[in-house]
Amino acid sequence: MRQCSHCGSALTRPNLLKRRSMAMEAERRAKGLDTFRFRYYTCPSCGYDDVFLDVAALPGETPEDLHRRTRALERLARRLHADRTEVIVSEVSNL
Repeated sequence: MRQCSHCGSALTRPNLLKRRSMAMEAERRAKGLDTFRFRYYTCPSCGYDDVFLDVAALPGETPEDLHRRTRALERLARRLHADRTEVIVSEVSNL
């Protein structure tokens, strides 16, 4: 279950911003980025937005390399600034 990075409230299916998620996914696919998935939520309690970037291993990628790539994406995400929006990067076993 996903939680709001600002207040910790549970984020559920009704909180998923489908159009924003689909737009981000379309852009991702157009760029050939197959090992990522974006999900955009808005918190019903505090109104903050969270963009979850799920990262899966590339074919043949070692766990250490996946971890390094995930950390690099986190550093990049920290440089992105939008009011009331946080980007959360996490490793997943599959997409």
